[in-house]
Amino acid sequence: MFFKPAGERNLYSVQLNASTDLKKKLVEPGDEVELTINDARLQPILEMMRQAGVDVNNSEVSFSLDTAVYSEQLRWYRGKVLQPDPVVPLKWIPVNKP
Repeated sequence: MFFKPAGERNLYSVQLNASTDLKKKLVEPGDEVELTINDARLQPILEMMRQAGVDVNNSEVSFSLDTAVYSEQLRWYRGKVLQPDPVVPLKWIPVNKP
């Protein structure tokens, strides 16, 4: 999650936690995942914003999802569907479009 103060170029980032252990349970179509903010991580960011003279209450809030793992052979990363590189271990390459 990102805070963007009005009139500022800086973004302040806070990591979100999922209510479901997404490494143990697959998210099926139609499923919902509740995201929460860890207060211990949020407070230092809010304090940093206050020290910079930022009005915390006058900030836009946005959310970004960078990666979705569908299986060991398929994932989505920042707008691209990827598959394991058959030549280079641990490297992911774009899926060829049909």
